[in-house]
Amino acid sequence: MKNKLVYLLLLNLPIFIGAQNLDSLYNKFLKFKTHDEQALLNKTAGTHFHEEKCGFGILASVAENFQSFTKEQQETITSLITRPQLDTSIVTPKGYFRIHFDTSNNLNNQPGYDVDSLAAVLDFVYDYETEVLGYPAAPGDNGEGGDELYDFYIQNQSPGYYGYTQPESMIANSRWRCYSVIDNDFKGYASAGLDGAKVTVAHEYHHAIQIGRYINKYTTEGYYYEISSVAMEEFVYDDINDYYNFMGSYFKNSHRMLSSNSGYNTGHWNMFLEQRFGQQILVRIWELMAEGNESLVAMSKAVMENGSNLKTEFSTFGVWNYFTGEHADPELYFEEGEHYPSITPWTTLNFDQPTNSNKNTINMETQPVSNLYIQVANQTNSDTLMAIITNADYFRGCCQNNYRSDISFTVQDYFEGGAISVGEDYYTLLESADIDVLAERTILNYNSETLNQVVIDDDLVFPQPFRYNKSYTSGNVLNIPSPESFTGVSELTIFTTGMDRVYSEILPVHKISHQGLNQLFVRNNYVVWDGLDNDGNKLPSGVYIYVTYADDEIKKGKLVIYHD
Repeated sequence: MKNKLVYLLLLNLPIFIGAQNLDSLYNKFLKFKTHDEQALLNKTAGTHFHEEKCGFGILASVAENFQSFTKEQQETITSLITRPQLDTSIVTPKGYFRIHFDTSNNLNNQPGYDVDSLAAVLDFVYDYETEVLGYPAAPGDNGEGGDELYDFYIQNQSPGYYGYTQPESMIANSRWRCYSVIDNDFKGYASAGLDGAKVTVAHEYHHAIQIGRYINKYTTEGYYYEISSVAMEEFVYDDINDYYNFMGSYFKNSHRMLSSNSGYNTGHWNMFLEQRFGQQILVRIWELMAEGNESLVAMSKAVMENGSNLKTEFSTFGVWNYFTGEHADPELYFEEGEHYPSITPWTTLNFDQPTNSNKNTINMETQPVSNLYIQVANQTNSDTLMAIITNADYFRGCCQNNYRSDISFTVQDYFEGGAISVGEDYYTLLESADIDVLAERTILNYNSETLNQVVIDDDLVFPQPFRYNKSYTSGNVLNIPSPESFTGVSELTIFTTGMDRVYSEILPVHKISHQGLNQLFVRNNYVVWDGLDNDGNKLPSGVYIYVTYADDEIKKGKLVIYHD
C-alpha cells in the first residue's frame, strides 16, 4: 500500500499532553479501532446515542501526538490505521469522490441505502462547502484508494458512531491528507438511512477540509472542530436537524466555558455567527487558526474585523439562547429556536415586593467565555427576571482556563449609582474586579422589549485588519476612535511606522447608534476614513499609526491595512 500512513515521518512533533492523558488517549484509540464485533452484529434498530457522534477527535489527537507515544504504541497505531478492504468502488457523477463498499465480502457492511443516491449527495456536499460557502476542497491522497480522489468508505460502525475521518499522511505545517468512513445504514440513529448519511458526509468532509487545508490542533481546540462540522450539517442540509439531539447538555450547563464543551452540543454558536455576519466570518476564523491563533482569539479577531467584539457577540448569543423552546422568537433570534431546549438557570433568587429598599445579592464566580443565567423570582407579583452574565475573557479562556472571575450580582427595587433599570420596578448591579470582560443583559417576564441595551464604547479601530478588496457590513471604511468633540470635528493623521505622514484631514466626529436585532449598538466618538492617502491612493500593506485630535485631547493607536 503506497505511502502507507506516513506517521513515522513526524520526527519533530512536540509533546502536547501529559503521560497519563497520553495513555488514556491510546486506550480510547484501541477501543475505537478494535470495537466489539459482536456488538456490530447485534446492532438493531434500538436507539444509538452518545455525546461523541464521530471518531475524528480520537484519531486527529492521536495523529497530532504520534511522536509522543512509545515505539511499541506507534507500531500498534500504524497497524490499526489501515483503510477498510471493501470489494467494490464507484466514482461520483461529477468526479469528486470515490465511494468504497461491500457487495459480497461482508454482509454486515453492505449499504442499507442507495449508493447512487449517496454519490449525488457527496457531489452536492462538495459543491456546497466549496462553491457556495467558500472553503477550499480537501486535498487528494497521493493515489491511496485507487486514485487521487478523496475516498469515502461505507462500513458498519460501533453503535452511536456516525462515522469518522482518518488523518493518514502529513502534508506540512500540521495539515493532513485523510479519508472518511460512514455507517452503512444508520439504523436506530436519530437520522436513519440516507438522511443519516447526508449529515455525516457534510460533517466528515468538513473535518477533512479543517485539517487538510488549515491546521490540526484538535488536542487543544477540538471543541471548535466539532462546532464547525455540526454547523455544517445544518448549513448543507437545513431540513434534517440531527444536531437537535446533542444540544441539551449545553443548555443545562451554559455557565461552563465554551471550550469545555464537546462541540457537538454547541454547533449553534457558528449558526449564530453566520446569521449575524454571513458565512465568510466562519471561513475567516479557520484562516486565523491556520495562522497560529487559538480558536477563541481567532473568533475575537474575526468579529472585530466585522465591526463588533466578542463580549457583545457572546452576550447576544446568551440572549438568543434564552429565547428558545416555548419562548422562541424566530423573527429576532434562532430561526429554529422552538426546537431547541430551554436554558436551565444556574440559580434562582427569591425577591418579594413591596418592601422598603428591598434588595438581594449573590456572590459567585464565572468561567471565561461563558454565559451564566440567574433567574430572579418575585413571589409577590409572579414577575420573573433573567440576568445573563457574560464572561468574554477569551485570553484567559485560551491561556488560563482554570481562572475564575469573582462577581457580585444584586437586584433591588430602587436606583443607586451604577445600577441598570429593568422595566419600571427593578434595578440590577453587577460588580467585579474583572468588570471589563463582563457584560449583563436582563429580561423581564420573557419580554424581549425589556432587554437592556448593549453599549460599545471602546477605543478599537474597526474593521481590523482592513482589506481594500473586502466588503464589510459596516461599509468599506475604517472607523477610528476620536476624543469627544464639542465642535463636532477631529483632526485625523495617519503615519507609517517610520513616522512618514500619509494622510491628514479634519473630519466629522460621529456619535452614532443603529438598531440591530432588538438591541441597540452604540459607538461613541469616531471618525470615518476610506483608507486612501491625501492623493486618493491606496496604501501598501502594513501597520500604520493613527492620531486623532479634538478639543485639546489626543487618541492614538495602530491599525493594519492589507492591499491584497
